[in-house]
Amino acid sequence: MLAALSPADYNYDETLSTLHYANRAKSIKNKPRINEDPKDALLKEYEQEIKQLRTLLAQLQSQGATGQQMGEAIAAMQKSMKQAQGGYVVEDNVESLVKKLESQGKKVKIIEEDNEDDDYSSPEVRKKKRRTKNRRESEEDDEETKMLEELTR
Repeated sequence: MLAALSPADYNYDETLSTLHYANRAKSIKNKPRINEDPKDALLKEYEQEIKQLRTLLAQLQSQGATGQQMGEAIAAMQKSMKQAQGGYVVEDNVESLVKKLESQGKKVKIIEEDNEDDDYSSPEVRKKKRRTKNRRESEEDDEETKMLEELTR
């Protein structure tokens, strides 16, 4: 903060108010925070937990741990996560998670990267995907036609 003062007596009031303002500005404390979407923060937490679990699993596998020892380590990790996050529990495997969700009446579908089955997509989404696919195919056909025309010239 830079305060410009005047030594002249007729600027006394202005100088005094400038000094008061500078004193108030000096006492301001900033607490910068990163603007972060709560969903992004939660995703970062999950990624960190996954990383921790993978390192734990790698350590246990390199030490030649038995299935029982791995189960105990996972249970201990679950307990610590549950305490840290107020009730969050890590499922042992995908199958148990799927069974739990299906018992609650929820539809579950595991999608592989190469799987294009859209059983659970809405009709609007399926229509949009079909239109996009058809448009791409027609663009590819147009490009092939242009290439053929250029070659025949």
